[in-house]
Amino acid sequence: MRRYDIAIPFETHFIPVFHRWRWLYGDLSQKQNRGALLADVYRFTRIWLAASKTFDLEMITRASILSTEDQAADIVSESHDFSSLMHALFAAFAQRQGADSYADKSSFFAPVRPSRLAAALGPVKVVAVVRDGRDVFLSSARTWFGTANAVQAARLWARHISMNDAWADINGVSLFTLRYEDLVENPDEQLAAVARFLDLAPLRTPKTPFLAEAMASAPEHARLSQAVGPDSVNRNQRELAPWQHDAFAYFAGNAQRLCGYSTPGSAPRLTARMTWAFLSGLTPNPARLAKSALPIIFACGGRAFLGRSSR
Repeated sequence: MRRYDIAIPFETHFIPVFHRWRWLYGDLSQKQNRGALLADVYRFTRIWLAASKTFDLEMITRASILSTEDQAADIVSESHDFSSLMHALFAAFAQRQGADSYADKSSFFAPVRPSRLAAALGPVKVVAVVRDGRDVFLSSARTWFGTANAVQAARLWARHISMNDAWADINGVSLFTLRYEDLVENPDEQLAAVARFLDLAPLRTPKTPFLAEAMASAPEHARLSQAVGPDSVNRNQRELAPWQHDAFAYFAGNAQRLCGYSTPGSAPRLTARMTWAFLSGLTPNPARLAKSALPIIFACGGRAFLGRSSR
């Protein structure tokens, strides 16, 4: 249920991409240059949505920033550089959704440096969602875009965790770390804590956000329209092979302990099986890469960038 006054579009992924290549558009203090960049953001989004083949395209289009396309001229006029353009775009989306606040939730296969995101957006509040990497691996392995390689998953998860610490070194950024397991155990308390951090007002009448319905149109995300149950926690204790537990302890043990997740009593040794999995993980899977011309992603920790719209 949507309990708080905030709007989040379907995963965008364009913020770090366009910030990196913003120089191609020239001086963004010039209105026409901002207009050209925004037009390409919309084009990128159309390609991105079409590549998300398992979703209902009509639903995710309505839940995306494409719903603001008829407001493009106003969005450009209300901005003066890259950061203000992004905020104006998300504020317009929030207004369409009847919300005062907005956020971006994008799950990247490879972590994006916080310094790039902070440079692109200016002062932000960040909610870093952390889940036991072993359970992340089990979930992602069931999807076409995930990996069935435990060593690759462990190393990637550890990289995401290490990136979270970098937020603390950036001026103008506030960070809230939310453990998935705590959310499942006590959703009301945890969501209230996030809302206090983001200064969100509760809705008088909670409602199911259209984004959840749109995301749930994909078979691999069908459970997003359902309540989160305890069966999604500690799956690794029931389903992970012993050597995969050891692989996570070897390659991501420090990150696991940092986040409060259990590890074997004694440090495991590197085995031939781990070595083979490591080497095979260095080569991308051509079949998986061929399914999309866009970056492969899986949910191993979202980041939310909050702003406030003016109405």
